[in-house]
Formats: sequence, structure tokens, C-alpha cells
Amino acid sequence: MNTLLNKHENVKNISTITGYSFSNIKFRKLKIKENFFLLKRPSSWGWATWRSKWQKIQKVDISLEPSFKDYGNDLTLMSIKKKKKLLNSWAYDWTLKHLKSKQFCMYPKFTMVKNNGFDEYATNNFFKTKKFLTKIKFIKIKNYSYKQENNYIKNLSKLNYDSNVFLFLFKFIFFKLFYAKTRKNK
Repeated sequence: MNTLLNKHENVKNISTITGYSFSNIKFRKLKIKENFFLLKRPSSWGWATWRSKWQKIQKVDISLEPSFKDYGNDLTLMSIKKKKKLLNSWAYDWTLKHLKSKQFCMYPKFTMVKNNGFDEYATNNFFKTKKFLTKIKFIKIKNYSYKQENNYIKNLSKLNYDSNVFLFLFKFIFFKLFYAKTRKNK
């Protein structure tokens, strides 16, 4: 990550570097020669940014949320929770600011971090999903070039974050109607 921070410090539209990558099989078989790719949706798992870019993005107004339909239906659920003051996550705001200001996050082709935040102490993983658990792949990186976001990469990312239609509808109704009541009863 430090190498990427040094190499891309002066690239104006890259604001985040992450060590996480998607677990879905299609993505693992992605036939790109580059070891990295860009996506407007950032990941906060094993991430880094530059102080100047952090400060610049913090000034982006997200009182009107940008369109995030191309980046996963989980953002819709987070939006509902945030509006009900039930989401405590700086990463959600960072994501919206990234999307609104058309900034990119640099991802490795294969994940290089493990997220241990899916246990009983997780604060924003109410349904305790394990879909994001990935295996770390150790590779020696010689090529630090990257693939620009394209529709294929964006669609695979969306597949990673989307819940299936029935689960999404269940969560949507749950968060709209019941979630606040279950949190108050704790």
C-alpha cells in the first residue's frame, strides 16, 4: 500500500487504496494483466489515503446523495439506516463522497487483507453475513499498473455488494419498519 501511495500521490482522481478485493468467482477469473483496478466505490477494509485527499473529500456535500444504483443495493439499505440515525459508519459517508466527486479507489486483483469484523461484536453487520470473507492470496507484485473502471468491473463489484432480490426486500422492509425498535430494546 505504501508503494501505491507513493506511485499515485499526484493522480488527482485516485483518493483511496485498499487491500481488499472481491471474492466472487467471476472476478477471480478476470482476465486482466494488471494487478490492480480502479472503482469509484471505495472499500474501507485495509485501506489508505493521503491527508490532502482526505481533507479535500471531507468538504464534499452529501446532503443530496449521489446515485449509487450501479454500486450495490447495500448502499440503499445503509442510506435508510443513516436517515434513521441507526448507522454509525464514517465509511458510508466516504463512499458517498467518493461517488459524488468521481474519485477512484485502487483495488488489488486478489485480496490482500482479511476482515475479522463478522463476529458477535460487529457494529454494522446485523445479519452476520459471511459473504465478504475472502482468502488471502500471496503474490509478488512486479506490475503496479492498473485497469480503469469499466462496465465489466463495475458489474462484478455490484454483484459482490448486492443481496438477491428477496433478501434485499426483506432487509429493506426490516430496516424501514422494525430495525429501530429492535435496537431500542437492547
